[in-house]
Amino acid sequence: MPVVLVSLFLICLFNLNSVRADSSIPVDNLYATDGEVRATALSPDGSTLYLGGSFTYVGPKVSGFKSIDLSTGSSTTGQPFFNSQVLASVSDGVGGWYVGGSFTRIGTDNINYLAHILEDGSLDTSWNPAAPNSSVYSLALSGTTLYISGSFTTVGGTTRNRIAALNTSTGALTSWNPNMNNYANAMAVKDSNLYVGGSFTAIGGTSRMYLAAINTSTGSSTSWNPSPSGPAGGGQINDLLISGSNLYVTGSFTNISLLARGRVASYNLADHSLNAWNPNANGDGVTLLLNGSTLYIGGAFSTIGGQSRNRLGAVDTSTGLATSWNPNSNNAVYALAISGDSMYVGGVFSAVGGLTRHGLAAVSLTSGTVTGWHPNTFAGSQVQNLTMGQDVVHIDGSVIIDGQLRNYAAALDTVSGRVTDWNPNLDDTVEAMVASTSAVYIGGNFSTAGGVTRVGLVAANTTNGSTTAWNPGLGSGEYVEALALDGSVLYAGGYFTSIGGELRNNMAAIDTTTGLTTAWDPNIDSDVLAIAVKGSTVYVGGYFYTVGSDSRNGLAAIDAATGLATQ
Repeated sequence: MPVVLVSLFLICLFNLNSVRADSSIPVDNLYATDGEVRATALSPDGSTLYLGGSFTYVGPKVSGFKSIDLSTGSSTTGQPFFNSQVLASVSDGVGGWYVGGSFTRIGTDNINYLAHILEDGSLDTSWNPAAPNSSVYSLALSGTTLYISGSFTTVGGTTRNRIAALNTSTGALTSWNPNMNNYANAMAVKDSNLYVGGSFTAIGGTSRMYLAAINTSTGSSTSWNPSPSGPAGGGQINDLLISGSNLYVTGSFTNISLLARGRVASYNLADHSLNAWNPNANGDGVTLLLNGSTLYIGGAFSTIGGQSRNRLGAVDTSTGLATSWNPNSNNAVYALAISGDSMYVGGVFSAVGGLTRHGLAAVSLTSGTVTGWHPNTFAGSQVQNLTMGQDVVHIDGSVIIDGQLRNYAAALDTVSGRVTDWNPNLDDTVEAMVASTSAVYIGGNFSTAGGVTRVGLVAANTTNGSTTAWNPGLGSGEYVEALALDGSVLYAGGYFTSIGGELRNNMAAIDTTTGLTTAWDPNIDSDVLAIAVKGSTVYVGGYFYTVGSDSRNGLAAIDAATGLATQ
């Protein structure tokens, strides 16, 4: 294998608000793509950054906690940016939220794994809690006590294994210390007990498999020991919900309290007896939401309550039978929230009710049909949790929203950072780009641009990306992987044997006015991957062994006039 000259593009994009003097703080409000960016080019006046690669969508990356307008489906502005995911949130009772996750910075503030967000969406900088040393996965609030669980082993420098309690007024760690050997996915408080469900197998050295009650005063687990279990070591609890004297649980179990229950069960908290109620889902339950006498369940199942229900269903709390409500999600549902007549659904799905919805949808509570509310999210969006606010739904997870569909090439305004109308609309991957004042030259694996045949190389109009008449023409299956512009000459390298009707092996020089191939012919024996021009020399790197009749192992300097390898 010859030495390869690698061209590494370090893309430094733009802060949408201001230039920060501290270069150690990452820029947050950057647009992101749903695939690789393999090439960039800056317009001569610096106003536009062109991107090419394997993506089909460009949009602003949503931070770990974001609000979506219930009317428009657009993300709201003014909230601080989280540098990583929010995995749990709980209302503070006065319009704000306590949030936990894997984040270590919010805006420009170093905030580790736990924070308080005010009603207006801003960070409560006055609340300075004892910080856990690792991620927070679940939260529960009872009066002025905030319970947290996660992968941490210390909080505020004090040992607390996977669960702790903090005072919401002061942020101080309390003395409560159950000492769990793994984290809880869900927590709920009733009377003097904190009910916890998750992946743990011991609390305070006492065996407790996945589901337990912990005394809120002593931190000791109670005698209640339901020990859910399932196939292949399953049995983990994913969500808990308390309503009146009933505790509803869901997860991966098939047995609980020594009785068969398919992933969903309920307990009478008066005596902790297992209820006969048994919806019997055939796949994991992930989230629960109660509305009157109907329990809504999201997860990875395909049947529940005796009926076919794909990942989302509703069961009667008396009978355990499925209602007629049937939205039909094509992939797992992780989160549910209700506002008015709509159920808001989050997960990893790409369609609900046969309609495209990436990770976020709204469904009628009456009919189960998908509403017209349609946030502009991209494929692969993942919503972990939903909470309702005033005219907004708050999402925890990883989502890109409010962007634009762009097939393999796009342009960003360097002042605003937003996607422009420029849209060449290619049918396959871009590998190289260079820009002049009149055109953006694009090389890659495509065969059409804007619906017009252009194999491997195209000149796109700088205004709207439309395909120009310029057409050197490569053969079918051939492609361009490197470009360099020098005045009116475009150097193209890649994998091809002819261009513009002229025999040219893997590299050519093309007139940018006429599209005709010049006489310059270095005749390289294999792929060219990178090109740079300085003065009268063209430097190339790739997988080749020869340039013309000269041996050149992956790296060569070529005379711009003769096409011969230099000595």
